[in-house]
Amino acid sequence: MSGGSNYGVQYRKSKIGEALFDALDSFVSEGKLTGEQADAIQEQFDKAAAKYLGSSQVRAQLKGDLHTYRSFDEIYTLLVKDCEIKLSTTKREPKSAGQVNPQQSTETLKADMVKLICQDAKIGGPRA
Repeated sequence: MSGGSNYGVQYRKSKIGEALFDALDSFVSEGKLTGEQADAIQEQFDKAAAKYLGSSQVRAQLKGDLHTYRSFDEIYTLLVKDCEIKLSTTKREPKSAGQVNPQQSTETLKADMVKLICQDAKIGGPRA
């Protein structure tokens, strides 16, 4: 399968993108889809991902008491007690040509304990 468009190529590395492309590869190898059909599905995914995922901006704010912090090989584990997470989503939907109608929503989540696992990512190049 080859990628012909540049619409939403960055979303191919997401979990859902990888799962879709693994399934498409399986279908092509089993003869259930042709390569052209798989390419068409891949291009449609790229366009839809760029349209819908690219039109939203999500911000998260986390508050709580840090209970445990561990670091090993650029992977960080944090346990946060009495955690409150605020998610703010802004969707930009076009009203008409050139105008944008932003829609905002906020959701607050509370938990006794939250475990965060983070990895140091170096964007734009190989890890040093």
